[in-house]
Amino acid sequence: MRNGSRALVAAACAAPFIVFFGVYLPAAGHGFISDDFGWLLHNRISTPSDLWRIVRSDNGFYRPVVALSFAANYLTFGLNARAYGLTNVALATLCGVSVYLLGRALNLPRGAATFASALWLLNLHGVNMSILWISGRTALLATAAAVLCTAALVRGRHLLAAFLLTLAVFSREDAALLPLVSTAWLYFLPHDVERRRQRWRWLLVGLAIVATYFAIRSTTNAMTPATAPSYYRFTYDPAVVVRNIGEYADRTATTAIGTLLLLAIVLRPGIAKFDYQSSAVVACGGMWTVAFLLPALLLPVRSSLYACLPSVGICVVAGVIAARWWALAVRGRRKHALIAAAIVPFLLAPVFYARTDRWVRMAEFSSRALADLESVMKPFPDDSNIVIEDDRSTRANMASVFSSLLREAFLVMTGRFMTFYVDPPIPNAFANGGGLASCNGCEDVRLVVKDGRLASVSSRSR
Repeated sequence: MRNGSRALVAAACAAPFIVFFGVYLPAAGHGFISDDFGWLLHNRISTPSDLWRIVRSDNGFYRPVVALSFAANYLTFGLNARAYGLTNVALATLCGVSVYLLGRALNLPRGAATFASALWLLNLHGVNMSILWISGRTALLATAAAVLCTAALVRGRHLLAAFLLTLAVFSREDAALLPLVSTAWLYFLPHDVERRRQRWRWLLVGLAIVATYFAIRSTTNAMTPATAPSYYRFTYDPAVVVRNIGEYADRTATTAIGTLLLLAIVLRPGIAKFDYQSSAVVACGGMWTVAFLLPALLLPVRSSLYACLPSVGICVVAGVIAARWWALAVRGRRKHALIAAAIVPFLLAPVFYARTDRWVRMAEFSSRALADLESVMKPFPDDSNIVIEDDRSTRANMASVFSSLLREAFLVMTGRFMTFYVDPPIPNAFANGGGLASCNGCEDVRLVVKDGRLASVSSRSR
C-alpha cells in the first residue's frame, strides 16, 4: 500500500508538468512574429564591440538582458525559429522551478511548493503568449530573475539576490519595484534581529541597482512617460482602471481560484486557521500581486504578459492555503485529491492546446508568407515596391503577424531591402515601407493573401 501511495503522489506531481511539456514543446517555435524581427535585426554579435552596442541600445524599451538572449540564440542557432521557441520553453520551466524554490524558501512543504509551481505553469493566461511569441521572453526572464532573487533574499543570500535583481531590472521595467516589494517581505516574514537589520541594507543596495538602471537607460532613446505613445502612457481614467482590474484579476487568479475550489470540494477541510508564518506569507503574496500589477492597471493597452510576474504571488498564496487544507484533511480525502491531481490536468489538456492555436497559426503564416515573398521576389532587384492585399477575415494576416515590421522581417530572413505597401494599411505602420495602403501605381509586384499564402496578382519588370 505504501508503494502504491508513493506512486500516486508521483503521478499527481508529474501530471501538470507532463501536460505543460506535452502542450508547449510541439507548439513552440513555428515562426517569428512582429517584434521578434526587430530583436533579430538589431541584436547580433559579430565583434566584441557589439556587446557594448547591444547593452546601450533600445527598441523603444530598454531591456538589454532580453537583447543579449536574442544575440546568444542567433550566435548559436542562426534563424532557426524552433530553437528560439525551445529557449522560451526552457525559460518558462525555469520560472516554474523558481516558484518552487521560493515556496521552499518560505517553508512551504514540498507538495505545496510543487502545487504553486504547477499553478503558474498551467495558468490559462500569459504563459502561452510568453512561450509562443518569442518576444514574450521579456516576461519570462524578468519573472525567473525576480522570483529567484526573492528566494535568495529570504534565505539570506544577499550577494546572489543583488545579481538576480540586476538581471530582473535589466530584463523588464516593472521589476524596478522589486527592492520595495522584497524589503516589505523581509519586514513581514519572521526573522531574527540580524535579518531585520539587513533589510535596510538590502533596500539601499536594491535602490542603487535600480538607480543605475535608470541612469543608463536615460542615455538611450528608450521611451519615458513623457515620450511614450498614448497607449503606453499612464492613465487615471476610472473606466480604464476598473476594466483593467477586472481583466487582470481574471488573468492572474482565475486558474488558481478554480483549482482551489476543486481542492476544497475534494478535501472538505473545514475552517482553516493560519499561524503567523502562514499569515505572513499570504500577506506577502498578496502584496506581490498588487504591486506588480499596479503599472499594468494604469496603462490603456492590455497584455497577458503583464500577468506573468504578478501571478506568482497568487500561486504562493494558493500553495499556503493548499498546505493548510491538506494538513486538516483525512487520509481518504487526501487520496482522492491526489487522484484528481493526476487526472484533471490531462482532462484540461485540450483547453491548453486550443489556446496555443492562435499563436501557432500566426507563426506558421509568418514562415509561409516570408518564404512566398522570397520566392516571388527572386527575379526583382533590391528596393522594389511590393503591394500586398491583406485578408483581415482571419486572425493570421499581414497586420497581426508583422505589424509595422514587414520590411525588417524580409531583411532579416533574406538580407534584401524591399519597400512594402499593405492594403488595408497596417495600423501604426510607418511611411518608410512599413505598410502604406497605396503607392499610386508604383508597385513592381502586387500580391494577395489567399488561404494563408501569398499569391502574385501582377508584376512588371524594372
